[in-house]
Amino acid sequence: MRCRFIARIFVLSVFSLIAFSFLFSQDMRERRRPPEPGDRRWDRIEEFKKLKMIEELNLNEDESIKFFSKYKTLNEQFRETEKERRKAIKELEKLLDDPNKTTELSKKIDYIESLEQKMVTNRLSFMSDIKKIITLEKVARYVIFERNFQRELMDIVKDARKTPFER
Repeated sequence: MRCRFIARIFVLSVFSLIAFSFLFSQDMRERRRPPEPGDRRWDRIEEFKKLKMIEELNLNEDESIKFFSKYKTLNEQFRETEKERRKAIKELEKLLDDPNKTTELSKKIDYIESLEQKMVTNRLSFMSDIKKIITLEKVARYVIFERNFQRELMDIVKDARKTPFER
């Protein structure tokens, strides 16, 4: 009787350990995946970025309102276009499986190129617009801030992807 009790506890302990390790590994994979627009982690990053940007650019209230109105529009355009681009790339992958689809491949590649061009055009329009709102020095600070922020974000993502043994 006592052996059965110990065996049951042992089986429950092993089962609990397996379940815990499964949940933990899922959680770790989730944390290592880089956030995408719309993800609440991405929203927190964006809020942090805005606060740092206000500080770095030394925007007054009026500049801040106008600048972030344009910035929000750019981000919305970028998210929509990027969503379309990802969808088109998935469709492109499916077309690769069929060797008779060269015309469709060409059209899909042209469409993806047009989406990338749209992103560049939106970015250039944004830069033109903010030059009317803030000083050239602040525009320069913005460009440098974007570069540095992207680098830091990529470093954080790379570091998060490393296993504890690699750190």
